[in-house]
Amino acid sequence: LMGWLATRDRVFLYYTASCILFFVWQAMLTGLIGYPYPWWPLGNGLAQWQVGLTLVVTALMLTSLWYLCAGHLLLDFSRRLIPWLLLLVGVCALSLPLLPMPVLAALAITPRVVMVLGGVLIVAVALLAQLRGLRSGLLGLVGLIPFMALVVAELIGAQILVAYRVEYMQLVATWLLMITAYALNQRLGLLRVQRDEMHRLASTDAMTGLSNRRSGMLRLAQLQAEAAASGQPLTIGFLDVDHFKSINDTYGHDIGDQVLVAVSRVLAESVRSIDDAARMGGEEFMLLLPGVDSEAALARMEAIRERLTQIQLRAAAPGLNVTASIGVADQRAGRSPEAV
Repeated sequence: LMGWLATRDRVFLYYTASCILFFVWQAMLTGLIGYPYPWWPLGNGLAQWQVGLTLVVTALMLTSLWYLCAGHLLLDFSRRLIPWLLLLVGVCALSLPLLPMPVLAALAITPRVVMVLGGVLIVAVALLAQLRGLRSGLLGLVGLIPFMALVVAELIGAQILVAYRVEYMQLVATWLLMITAYALNQRLGLLRVQRDEMHRLASTDAMTGLSNRRSGMLRLAQLQAEAAASGQPLTIGFLDVDHFKSINDTYGHDIGDQVLVAVSRVLAESVRSIDDAARMGGEEFMLLLPGVDSEAALARMEAIRERLTQIQLRAAAPGLNVTASIGVADQRAGRSPEAV
């Protein structure tokens, strides 16, 4: 559930529901539904519910294995088919308590048939996925280890399986839940990386790596509010590369881009961790300097301007001299931003 709250990915809800059903199924098989007092009174319908829940848990295990083994990548239509199959299994399971015992006895073998047929299919798909280089399905093979042993035991009619069927089914399900939890942990990490990357792309200028205009304006509004509340100074520095159109016309846009990257590198190296530098568009840049008064900010901007004159692109653009115009504005307690 915490994974779902963090990602809003319904796969985590599916896993949570599977865990709950597994818990109820295990309690039913072991008799814990009556300990220390009946918390789920089933009356004479215990056998029907046992068969129904076993069918549901088997279907959920097979579904998890199908995705872990990359079956959905090999057979894309299965993404649409599996929800309908699970719905059908659920309807069948809910209808079992309504059936008389003779009919139920004939249907009691259904979970075993589903498990064997589904297990054989998934093993074949898992091996095919590995042959095709789908390494994402490798984890499914690990989850298949006890499941394959169960399928083989069913096929050869092993007596030990008859004696310990319930215990072994619980072992298989528990093992699969552990493997699935590991896979979900990897998925959560991947989703976080993707989310962070999307946030970075949305707030960063692709060429220079500085904050983009949107991110810079949001940060400016935040710092203005903090400065107004705390009474601390906030100074905003502006920088415009001189004659940038002429640089593009004379040396080409590739050199112009190199100039912008070099200027951005100087700005990034000149700010503190609490400062921010943003590209506002074209050759215009903004520096946000919280806690810095205008005189100190102006001195810093002058130092930055001096460093810009040292940018050298001699090999690609001989004779190019980079200069910039600067300006600062400050916000003081009880006053709006004032140009200096």
